[in-house]
Amino acid sequence: MNSLGTTIRRGLSLVQTDAAGHLGVAFRCGLYAQLENLNTEPSVLWRVRLASSAVRKVIPLWEENFKDDHSPHEAIILVENLLAKKLSQEVAARQLGQLWSHCDNLAWRFPEKQCAVAVGYATAQVIREALSPSHFGCDQLGAESDDVDVDPYDHDSAFLASIAYAGGAPWESRGDAQKRRAFWTWWLTDCIHRSN
Repeated sequence: MNSLGTTIRRGLSLVQTDAAGHLGVAFRCGLYAQLENLNTEPSVLWRVRLASSAVRKVIPLWEENFKDDHSPHEAIILVENLLAKKLSQEVAARQLGQLWSHCDNLAWRFPEKQCAVAVGYATAQVIREALSPSHFGCDQLGAESDDVDVDPYDHDSAFLASIAYAGGAPWESRGDAQKRRAFWTWWLTDCIHRSN
């Protein structure tokens, strides 16, 4: 098995050479598995830190578009309370469903704000990470899988945050490849380092 540093360098190379500046789901799933094997603390803790960091990077976009809607902030507090055992998993699961539905409604009402809504979906996935015994969404994917193949409910927080940051998904013409590349470079370096 490669060292974490080797894997990160490979990821940085992939991001630099990808025309859309994207870090694919197959690579991310492999990295999540490697992090799972390297960490000694419960995986839910570092997974939530990693997902929360991605959300915090893009939450200003939510705030700019939905000034009076504090749903992502409330969800992060909910996750902290869940991990501190001040909240039941049932309540958190119910809140996850409500946040996802809220984002669906926003996406329908404000089609021009899809990237801002992606922040809300990314935050919902932070709750899902906190509720899951291991990282979700990778078990049905192969080495050649791409994010476009992933069920929308199984996208990880980092992918959804990258959509918000870049202004679109990697397969859409409206996204900015340089911004996406900057996001994934940050995620592979600062974000993983601080979350691990």
